[in-house]
Amino acid sequence: MKTTCPVFKLNVIIKKLLMILNIGQKERDSKYYDDSFMKSYQYHQHYMQSRYYPMWTVVLDRIKHIGPSNILDLGCGSGQFACLLRDNVISNYIGIDFSSARISHARSICPEYKFLDEDVFLSECLRVQNYDLVIALEFLEHINKDIELINMIKTGTTCIFSVPNFHGNAHVRYFKSGEQVLQRYGKYFNNVLINEIQLGLNNNKIYIFQGIKA
Repeated sequence: MKTTCPVFKLNVIIKKLLMILNIGQKERDSKYYDDSFMKSYQYHQHYMQSRYYPMWTVVLDRIKHIGPSNILDLGCGSGQFACLLRDNVISNYIGIDFSSARISHARSICPEYKFLDEDVFLSECLRVQNYDLVIALEFLEHINKDIELINMIKTGTTCIFSVPNFHGNAHVRYFKSGEQVLQRYGKYFNNVLINEIQLGLNNNKIYIFQGIKA
């Protein structure tokens, strides 16, 4: 007869309580993201194999409709989404992430684009780069200063963000509904559009937020 480790049981209980109370984890440093990249195959997959692929295709369609001149991707990760854009002939893209391991991988699989190995809060990219579309996919839920980051974006810039409705090991927050997303971010944007994307077979969802920085 199998027995369950008491520590494992406690961790499960704590995780469930965090989900009920909508309390996130502490913000992680770059080493955490370097280590998680090295340990998990999902960041090395072709983009079509990723569980986020359905959401990425929706964002790709939005980008094609918008027709931006210059894209800045905050928290770009290991370059999977960038490869999707490249394969769909989207030009003038810059990705930024403070995980050196992920940026190194992104540069190796998508050399056509520019990737910055920088912390967005310490970088000059939002101030000096030429961009008219900012993307932040599955990034805002990982940082404490999400509102401060939004305020760093130039007025009049079209923005596309995505945030989850589920707890994660590195999530400092998540959202139970699109209305919660609107309440947190809506005041900083005009022409807001929020869509819900199902992620897999469970009740996990992604909210895609689009708006023009006010």
